[in-house]
Order: sequence, then structure tokens, then C-alpha cells
Amino acid sequence: MVEANNVDRDSYYIFKPEFPKLEILRRYITKAQCQEAVSYFNQEDFDPNAYIKGHKSHTWVPLLYQCFQDKRLTPLIKILINKGGNISKQPDGDAPPLLFVCDDIYFDYLVKLKHLPPFEHSTIEPNLYNCFLYGNYKRIVKMLKNNLITKTDIEMVHKKHSNLVFEMIDTCVKYLNYYYGAQIKKGDPDANLKKCTMETLEKYVNLCEFISVEYINIDVIELCTQYYLFEILQAFQNKGVHLPNIHVKYGIGGTKEALMRPLVNDYRYEQTCLLLKQEPEKSIYIVR
Repeated sequence: MVEANNVDRDSYYIFKPEFPKLEILRRYITKAQCQEAVSYFNQEDFDPNAYIKGHKSHTWVPLLYQCFQDKRLTPLIKILINKGGNISKQPDGDAPPLLFVCDDIYFDYLVKLKHLPPFEHSTIEPNLYNCFLYGNYKRIVKMLKNNLITKTDIEMVHKKHSNLVFEMIDTCVKYLNYYYGAQIKKGDPDANLKKCTMETLEKYVNLCEFISVEYINIDVIELCTQYYLFEILQAFQNKGVHLPNIHVKYGIGGTKEALMRPLVNDYRYEQTCLLLKQEPEKSIYIVR
């Protein structure tokens, strides 16, 4: 790795003679075009420990680091390792430790190898924060199980980000909003939208296991109520949180409501009302 400022670091890699060809390989890898990546790697006989541009500016990562983030690149990973790729090589610049970003299917394999250096304490908090933000419950559980993080680390994330729970729920809704729009453009059947909704909500419900009650405030509960996230409200209640008598509005209004139907629908409205001990609008039963 290069111990230098951002400009010097970028220059070091960009002015290497193999950089233009590595850029082509990087594009194949980031698009998960594994067959093309394997063919091009073999054709050019690259160094298996070469560095390519990372996702963040001024950050460069080893080929293996990038490949371990996508399960579709397994054939290329095998080739890199067989040709002497070093799994323990670290990113050059600001990039998360590999165990925070690798695909789930590689996590246990990488932990068992014990080739990766222990986390620097300064890297745990921001990356654990991202796990909460993006609903990565499984990763938190696995890291705790393998003693890579502690309950104290989780508590520190809550203390540093006192609005974390609200940010989590807001990210969940924003992700679904983005997903619905993207899939509807593709003509995705409604069943797939519902499946994604339930899978996404399940991740955030599970994360409630690690949420401290003191950080579940009225803003969080109002946001859950607005989008009929009754499963998350139920999880809060199971932790001993008192759910205030917030009025459950029927619909969210505007064009956004039509897009958000997999999440904001009559059934979910009804369940949210019942949980908060309110009488649903009678009109929802006429259609059934």
C-alpha cells in the first residue's frame, strides 16, 4: 500500500503501465460479468494481487477484496487464489474491512482462514452503523458469534448516533420506494414486490433485537405508523415500549401512495390500527 496523500495515491496507480487494462477488468468485475472477467484476466495474465479503483474516491482495493463482495464472481475468485492471490492484502485508502462488505456466502470461509488482520477499533463504529442502517442483521449476528465485535460496540454506535433508529426506519422506507419504482419500470409482477417488502421488513424487525429502548422515540413511532410498519411497532412493544395513541391516517396521499401500495395498503393499514387499538376506516371492508 502507498502511504501518501490522495493525489499521490491515485497517481501511483494510474500511471502504472497496466492501469488501462486493469480498468477494463474492473468494469467486468463491478458489473459481475464473470465470464468476461475470467477470460480477460487469463488473456492478459494479470498479477492476482493487483489493485483497482474502489467504490470510494481515492481508494484502491485488491482484486480479491472487490470480488469477494459478489457471489457471482466465485469462478474468478478461485482463479485469483490458485494464481497466488493474497486474501490478507488490505485496501489502500478509506474502505471497510472485508468482513463488513463481503457477500454472505464467503463470510464463514474468510473467518475460518484467519488470514485477515483484526479490525482496527476506529473501523468498527462506522461500519457497524452501516449494518444497522441497511438492515444487515445477519452480518451483526455472525460478527458477534465469531467475537469480531461485542455488545459494547453496539452500544457505542447507539450513543454516537442517537437518531439511529429513525434513520434505520427511514432508510427501510426509502429503499422500498426506490425498489418499487425500479421494478415497476421493468414490469415486475406484484408478487415480487410483496416478497421484497416482507423480506426487507423482516431484516429490520430482527434488528430490533439490538436496539436500546431508550432510543425509540415518538418520531420513530410516528414514522412507523405513517407507513403501516406494524411488525416493527410490534417488535418495539415486545421490548416493553409503550405505543402512544397516534392516529393512523388512511393512506399517505399523492402519487407516492400508488407507488407504495405493496407497503401502504388496506391490510397493513388495518393491522396497524388494530395494534394501536383504533377503529379502521369502514370503507376498507367494502372492497373485500
